[in-house]
Amino acid sequence: DVLNSIPGRKIAALGSINELGKSSEHEHRRVGKHIVPVADLLITVGKDARYYAESAKEGGFSEKKIHSFDTSNAAAEFLKDKVKKGDVILAKGSQNNVRMEHLVRALMKNPEKAPELLVRQEKYWQTH
Repeated sequence: DVLNSIPGRKIAALGSINELGKSSEHEHRRVGKHIVPVADLLITVGKDARYYAESAKEGGFSEKKIHSFDTSNAAAEFLKDKVKKGDVILAKGSQNNVRMEHLVRALMKNPEKAPELLVRQEKYWQTH
């Protein structure tokens, strides 16, 4: 809903939410359906994030606009050449082995400001 409220080309960069337990597939699919009328591009990161993609495709989202990755760093490398001025990127994922803040940092205009603007920028989080 937040992504839908902001003007511009919308990129949903969604990582697996690893803390959902038995409801994981259902909840990832629910979000995937919600993306269809909102996002212009869907980036998924992680194993359970495949359910976002599957559900979005089932809802009519173009397969050409879905790109899936194992890590947030790989997703960031892909997006670096795709992001344009005016784009809005929603990055959300589990801190448990997904760490979408790596993607955000890689795409920042001034990544040296990451320690003051992003969560989990301590040395431990940068190496795990």
